[in-house]
Amino acid sequence: MNEFNLSNNSNHNVRLVAEKDAICIKHIPPDGLYDSIVVSFVDDMGHRLDSHPINKANDSFLIQLQYIHPGRYSMTCYKRGFAFEPYNPWFTKIPIVISPDRSASFEQSPVFENNIKCFQQMASQPCSLIASQEKPAGKISRIAKQITLTSSTTYNAALAIHDYISRTISYDVDAYNKMLNKEKFDYSKVSDASLVLSSGIGVCSGYANLAVDMFTSIGIPAKTINCFALGRSTEGRWSKENIQSDHNHVITAAYIDNRWVLMDMTWDSIKKYEKGHITKHKPLSREYFDPTIQFLSVTHKLF
Repeated sequence: MNEFNLSNNSNHNVRLVAEKDAICIKHIPPDGLYDSIVVSFVDDMGHRLDSHPINKANDSFLIQLQYIHPGRYSMTCYKRGFAFEPYNPWFTKIPIVISPDRSASFEQSPVFENNIKCFQQMASQPCSLIASQEKPAGKISRIAKQITLTSSTTYNAALAIHDYISRTISYDVDAYNKMLNKEKFDYSKVSDASLVLSSGIGVCSGYANLAVDMFTSIGIPAKTINCFALGRSTEGRWSKENIQSDHNHVITAAYIDNRWVLMDMTWDSIKKYEKGHITKHKPLSREYFDPTIQFLSVTHKLF
């Protein structure tokens, strides 16, 4: 595969093209005011090699591969807006293969075909029942209407809700560790939409449930989607074992402009809650808003 696209939306998409001795980032979103990037390559043994800063030229970035040994890698790109600013993650874990002649190609995820099948099945199902369900009232509805008041399109309204939840809700690392260790606790506090909105703390199901309630409160059909994600409980790559695993994660699907738009506000969240403290660990990201199945399959398996 010589091309890799991250988003279904042309305004947000980042397009990667594999060339001889290089990978070129040929499409940068209009809001992409990035003057420099650094690229990290991690091989199958976990060894990491970082590039020198790469400056933009002709509205693109050219990642030279002459210094990379042949093999399979996971590629992560970090961007910088202006000089002296820190580099922050732009897109992550793109699977590439570098051949002995230094030509590159993008490796298809082993769960890609499964995800295509699941997505096509979802797309064939009517959304009328979801659209007609009782709309949430109260604080959730008021906030959803307020933050989408100036949205010119349904797609922009969905993006506003995504950004609000990603900025406002902190991921509860403590609750996640309790679930991982099978400790007993009140799961509703981190999964119920109203409780998550009130506390500002939740886990993936809390993010997804809150998003569904916000979407449906303004008339956008939405639902939660179970999946397996390569998160903290994995080594960050697909294996024979985890491909067969049960779901461990929840994301959101919203029906917009006659198609289902997937999004993972947990992975785009900017804050986390751990040991009684909330910390901001990254800038706002839209990496997992309306991703292509090609990109989503790098880290998520749909059910």
